Amino acid sequence: MFDPYDYDKDKLPPWSDVEAIIDLFREVDPGEWLWNVPDFPTPLQEAIQKAEKGDRADLIRMAGPKKRGQRGPQPKEERFWMNEIHPATFIVPFIEDDLRMLYREPSDKEIRDVAIWTAEALTGVDGERIRRQLARHDRQRLV
Repeated sequence: MFDPYDYDKDKLPPWSDVEAIIDLFREVDPGEWLWNVPDFPTPLQEAIQKAEKGDRADLIRMAGPKKRGQRGPQPKEERFWMNEIHPATFIVPFIEDDLRMLYREPSDKEIRDVAIWTAEALTGVDGERIRRQLARHDRQRLV
């Protein structure tokens, strides 16, 4: 695994050479960052949490009779692993942290841009799609 603490700072590519910076991370298996994906609550656990806050609609809907062919909501853990955008968005903060340890000069925006490009190179998910997902603040964003 790429460890920014052990990396020789004298051998760092210049910040202007983005491809060389991305190459630093090409040896990394994105799964090394994904080992600590949070445990998502089941739909029932989510409904109970909402009911405790006063919103009982989901709990009542889940307790009622199911219509034929109705499955209910897909668990968040399944949604996380079935759609490649979620793991790609999850690793961006880890890449940003590593870049901040290696390079002190760039702005937060520059670090974010290179982190997104690196996540794109590692996962194959379009960088603009990652950027849009990171900008979401709604309930559909898992992490």
